[in-house]
Amino acid sequence: MIHVSIWDTDEHAKQMNGLKEMIVDAKSDAEKVGVKFTPIVHYPTNWEILAR
Repeated sequence: MIHVSIWDTDEHAKQMNGLKEMIVDAKSDAEKVGVKFTPIVHYPTNWEILAR
């Protein structure tokens, strides 16, 4: 499974790193069924979405 999110700033994206539901609850639930949980990775982009 891959989850992709688009954020307006890197600071906003990094908030996911400290969210209990992502780093504790999701990891625990995944490991219970044998899934390997991979930490959240942030990749910068070199493009932007322009509003019309």
